[in-house]
Amino acid sequence: DLLHLQSLEPVQKPLKTGVTVRDDGKELTFLFDCEEPSFDKTVAVARKQDDPEIWKDNSVEIFLNPSGDRKNYYQLMINSKGSLTDHSAVSFGGSSSMEPKWDSGAKVTVQPSEKGWTAEVVVPKDRLGQFNEKGFVANFNRSRVVEGQKTELYSWSPFLKKGFVELENFGTLVPAEEPSDSLIQDGTFEVTPKGHNVFGKWVSDFKPVPDTKIGLDDTTFVFGSKSIRLQAFDPKMKNLFGIAQSLPSLKPDTKYRLS
Repeated sequence: DLLHLQSLEPVQKPLKTGVTVRDDGKELTFLFDCEEPSFDKTVAVARKQDDPEIWKDNSVEIFLNPSGDRKNYYQLMINSKGSLTDHSAVSFGGSSSMEPKWDSGAKVTVQPSEKGWTAEVVVPKDRLGQFNEKGFVANFNRSRVVEGQKTELYSWSPFLKKGFVELENFGTLVPAEEPSDSLIQDGTFEVTPKGHNVFGKWVSDFKPVPDTKIGLDDTTFVFGSKSIRLQAFDPKMKNLFGIAQSLPSLKPDTKYRLS
C-alpha cells in the first residue's frame, strides 16, 4: 500500500511524502519517499542508537500499535543521516510511559533520491507482539528540518491535534482491502480532470458560476492523495454550485448510508 502524508499546518508549498508498506509474514517493510529540494541544507547529525535528541533532526517516524488497543505502541525515529531511535511505550491520559530498552531489530537504509531522500526500515514482526488479525493501528510522520526555515510537520492521519502521540486519532492498516459496495464512483478523487468541469464520474456546471472555482486539491485529504475543493470568492454570493454524479442504480423505498 502507498500512503500519502500531508502537512499538519499550512505551508507555502507542501512537499510530497509517500510511505509504502509491505508485509511478507516475517517482516514489515516501510519505505519513505520524501520530496526535498534543499536536501543539502537539511539539519541532521549521525547519532548513537536511541539518542533521545533525534526528534530535533530532519527525520521520519513510525508508530505501530499491532494489538489495536490504542494504548500499547512502538515508536521508531529515523533521521536523514540513517540514525535510529526506538522504544516501546504505553499511552495514557495524554502522556506516555516509554521503555527505551526495547530493541526493534530494524534494518535502516537512508539514501538521497532524484527528488529528495528515501528511508527504508525493515522490522521483524516477532519484535512487535500480537497482531490484530483485522488490522493494526499505525501512523507515519515526517519532520522537515531545513537550515534557516521553520520546521514542517507531516502526518498520514490528518486528525492529529496536539502532537504525534495521539493513538486515538491514528489510522488502521488492514491485511487486504474489502471490495467496496459503494454506489458512488471516484469517491477519493484519484482522477485526471477532463476540461474544467469533469472529474472522473463527477461533473460540475459547464459554465462556471461567477466568483467560484472547483478543482482537485493534493494538500488536504483523508484517503488517497487528493480531494475536491469548492471555493466561493464573493462572501455575498448566494448561488448554489457544486459537483454531482448520476446514481441510476438507486432503488425506491430503500435506505442508504451516506459517508
